[in-house]
Amino acid sequence: MADNGNLSAAQRRAVAAIMATRTTTAAALQAQVAERTLYRWLTDPAFQAAVAAAEADVLAATTRAILALTLSAVDTLKTTIEDKEAGHGVKVRAADLLLTHGGRWYELRTLETRLQALESEVLRDGKK
Repeated sequence: MADNGNLSAAQRRAVAAIMATRTTTAAALQAQVAERTLYRWLTDPAFQAAVAAAEADVLAATTRAILALTLSAVDTLKTTIEDKEAGHGVKVRAADLLLTHGGRWYELRTLETRLQALESEVLRDGKK
């Protein structure tokens, strides 16, 4: 999580509770603060930044976990497609998943490369 040294111990508990619960009411209860206090904190830029940093940490960890399983998932789909005993419907579904998501992966990677090139160009132009 980003530096949240400016937050009180109660606010740090509240950030953790927000990440662990589904509602603001539940987060306030878990963090042992009044719900009204939590709502007030949610309008504070430093508190918002700490929540956003915690969300980014969870998203990054989730992305790493998904990426770690990606090759296994592709192998599973490949095995299914090549399985002589698998029904046509199962094979079509596996192929559809590969084609649909493979295209998306390619598109995202291409967009990422183009975005990095544009960012580099903007940085170079900004230094001139």
